[in-house]
Amino acid sequence: ADIYLNDISKIDWQDGTVADGYTAKQWYNKNNISPFYGVIDGNGYTVYGLYTTDETSNIGLGLLPYLQEGGDKPTTIKNLGVDCAFVNAPNGYAGAFVGETKWNNTTTFDTCYVGANVRVNGTVAGLFFGNGDANVTISKCYSLGTVTGTEYHGVVGDCWGSTRKIDNSFFVNVPITSKTDNYMTCTNVYATNPVGGKDAVQLTSDNMKGLGALKASTKMVKLADCEAF
Repeated sequence: ADIYLNDISKIDWQDGTVADGYTAKQWYNKNNISPFYGVIDGNGYTVYGLYTTDETSNIGLGLLPYLQEGGDKPTTIKNLGVDCAFVNAPNGYAGAFVGETKWNNTTTFDTCYVGANVRVNGTVAGLFFGNGDANVTISKCYSLGTVTGTEYHGVVGDCWGSTRKIDNSFFVNVPITSKTDNYMTCTNVYATNPVGGKDAVQLTSDNMKGLGALKASTKMVKLADCEAF
């Protein structure tokens, strides 16, 4: 079943304002949870109501605030969505899924999405991956959310592992990554803002929605082949 971490009707998911009389449940942060590694399989369900805000310097925030280091301790997140989420680390690292990693990490996202009612903000912020020395692969994913970062932001904020790739995915209204030196190599990726995505195809948002989006030759026709959408 879908998971609700807060009453989603009580929080403005674009600016984090909490309704009078309601106390939002704060999610974990890098400093109060052990680094994660392993596999999370959402089985097609969605996490709603993620609320986490912290002004601590170099804090890591996200559904998984901090990932473990080491090539022998990879993390895979698959078949999972995040929607109605507010992740705010104005002096740190933020991600809807992953906030920060330790060194030499490998992180894979497979068949995941970030919904339109998601706002992520940080010094370095990413809708999928925030910041870290990591090999990052994003496959069969999409995002409709909003992300801002005073240094870097995008689908990925900043990662500097040797593997940085995205395939069979689409992203609306955010760059792939504003840290263009650490660009993501893209295969069959569509974006309204392809900055930081090597070989990403730029489309307007009207060509990325509707029943014809995977059928019309001027839209995202190649995504039909990956059978994720």
